[in-house]
Amino acid sequence: MEARAFKAAIAARTPPKHAFCSEGISSGEQQLPSLDAESIRSQLDRILTSNRFKNSVRISRFLRYVTETALDGRAGEIKETSIGVSVYDKAPSYDPKLDTVVRSEARRLRLKLEGYFEEEGQFDPIRIWIPKGAYLPIFEAVAVQPSTIAETSSTSDLVILGGTLAPSPLAVPPASRLRRILLYASFLALGLSFGLGALLFVTRTPDHWRSVARIIPLTTFLGESYQPNVSPDGKSVAFIWNNGGSTYSVYVVRPGGKPLRVTAGPGTDIHPVWSPDGNLIAFLRVTSSGSQVRVVSFPGGSENALFALRNGRPWSEDLLGIRNDTGPSWSSDGKGLIVSDVAPSGRGMGLYRFDLNTHELHSLTNPSSDERDLNPTLSSDGKWLAYARFSSYDSSDVFIRSLLDGRERRLTSDHTDVQGLAWSAGNREIVFSSNRGGAYGLWTIGLDGGNPSPISATGESAIQPAISRDGQFLVYADFTLRSEILKIGVSQAGTSVPPVSVAPSIRSSHSAQFSPDGSRIAFVSDRSGKWELWVSSADGKEASQLTNFDTGSVGSPRWSPDGLSIAFDARPNGRSAIFVISPDGQGLRNLSPKGQEEKQPAWSSDGKWIYFDSNRAGSMQLWKMTTSGSDATSVSQFALTDAHIAPDGKSIFYTNGTEGLWQMPLSGGSPVQIPGLEHCRFGRLWTISDGGIYYVNIRGDRSKVIRYDLQTHSNRPALTLPRDPLIGYPSLSYSPSDNAILFATKEDSRSDLMMLWAMH
Repeated sequence: MEARAFKAAIAARTPPKHAFCSEGISSGEQQLPSLDAESIRSQLDRILTSNRFKNSVRISRFLRYVTETALDGRAGEIKETSIGVSVYDKAPSYDPKLDTVVRSEARRLRLKLEGYFEEEGQFDPIRIWIPKGAYLPIFEAVAVQPSTIAETSSTSDLVILGGTLAPSPLAVPPASRLRRILLYASFLALGLSFGLGALLFVTRTPDHWRSVARIIPLTTFLGESYQPNVSPDGKSVAFIWNNGGSTYSVYVVRPGGKPLRVTAGPGTDIHPVWSPDGNLIAFLRVTSSGSQVRVVSFPGGSENALFALRNGRPWSEDLLGIRNDTGPSWSSDGKGLIVSDVAPSGRGMGLYRFDLNTHELHSLTNPSSDERDLNPTLSSDGKWLAYARFSSYDSSDVFIRSLLDGRERRLTSDHTDVQGLAWSAGNREIVFSSNRGGAYGLWTIGLDGGNPSPISATGESAIQPAISRDGQFLVYADFTLRSEILKIGVSQAGTSVPPVSVAPSIRSSHSAQFSPDGSRIAFVSDRSGKWELWVSSADGKEASQLTNFDTGSVGSPRWSPDGLSIAFDARPNGRSAIFVISPDGQGLRNLSPKGQEEKQPAWSSDGKWIYFDSNRAGSMQLWKMTTSGSDATSVSQFALTDAHIAPDGKSIFYTNGTEGLWQMPLSGGSPVQIPGLEHCRFGRLWTISDGGIYYVNIRGDRSKVIRYDLQTHSNRPALTLPRDPLIGYPSLSYSPSDNAILFATKEDSRSDLMMLWAMH
């Protein structure tokens, strides 16, 4: 059998031939469909009118643009910038390094094409696909026998139009592995014959990562992979994987191999790290009862518990759990582990060294107030400890500390979200992940600070870098999370009426809240490139941006009882502060003193007071102040998460970050736990309305919205959501006037590990 590969214009009709075999094909020659431009356009129309594509306007425009441009013989024009301008209406001067919409949408397009050809299009004569790391389409003619589709692969013609190719995944299903390797070899050879520099990238950085030779996928498994750590010999990578579920375990994989499961205990196992000799893997096990540092011998050895952390927050599979790294991290001599735990002051989180011989913990950092030191990483010579210091939810900077004399040095002053650190092979610089450029990317910085330099060869969103000991390659997690807001009527539950997408966007939205009269919706979105507060009509139309902070996150929007103001928290200067704004975007006011950490506002029932969490007294407590920011008064001696004022204004409902819901009289008195909800965990998915509480118990069926009656203390099902809600944001709201629920859900969530090889 032969496959024909074409470059540039189809009209040339004189393709070079490459002979190769395909597994599972009979020895008889099969007739392949024509791969002329008309046939490809017919296939394109078939795809775009399918159920999977017909409602995805922008994605369809993306696929039509790259296909038609290639067929017109203009393959060289298919670049990230041209797609942004032609498909997403970007200005010609826009910077794709700062606005990564094309890379994000390309990933969605690849997933949609993959799903289409697995289902509706499995018998289509032509396949169109976009190689990872490229935008140039490849057209594949297939001859498939439906009667033996489950047993055979298809023969193929490949048409490759133009100038960018990328490696195919290393891990592919066994039934198609040989075929994929052979196909890839053929078009890689073709690409090289035309002098293509597809795998070559150049980026200017201070030290080792001046040039990147290639990027290849390390994992392409079902589910999400995070937290890579390279073995000392550079042959294996430990990581966590959820295998398509919600619980993570530690696995080890070699390039091109199958993942080997290392842990299988109760709860979730995260943050794996190899010992310097490669014989042990330390990790953190998180269960409902707390967090425990453990070690396991590799390969195939026993598992032992070392010590428990005081920070006993139960596991939640929101992004905070799998991204913010508390350690452990091995010392260079293998005799100790560095972890993040409750600071000696009792506030915030500091770093400790656990001595494996004496089992003693020694404090290394003691940040002030509620700051948190995370992502501990030791240099290979044992002289320096690097970490990220968080002053608020996603506001942090890179620090290093000398382990010889205790000197601390701040390397960045961005107040951005640092998601992973790694030392270069020579310990002269640090590679870190940050959203300082908009999307998460990898950056390098020297030990004297200065301006970080980007590693521009990474993909859509790069976090959690890990570097091999010899500095030949690094591994990172390339993740995508896109959330949307859906509205569904309670009476429509269980019917064929689909939920309505509210203010749809190609970016993410969450934390939607109905106005008191149900006519408007306030929500948080990054559709402008940064997280900002938005408002729309109840049907999601007429969406308008209210804030323009351009840095930090925005969250917890709450309408005033009269619907004339919205209170929320934001972090434009590194600390969370309480703001109030009118729904028309006028009158933005910062109510918090400079330097304080204040968040999660709640209005009193008369609209005269705003309740909020604050560290004004040195630790997080519940406070209240007038709507002008005056007369601030402490209400409780402890923090209250997601406080809601009862409709009668006499009490406050809240969670404490663990189990159950609590009620406390505002006139004074002790809080009591709400009966019937003692063992529920809410993940911020609850709201009060009409004498009841609507909530999702994330310990049970997350598609079920339950209504708790405050008078009878009884629970009854309210509705079943068509998709599981997004955890970790206040993204459940009920409108009595519409008898409808708003909730946020993941539309696209994916994370794979990528290997980036340095060029020498």
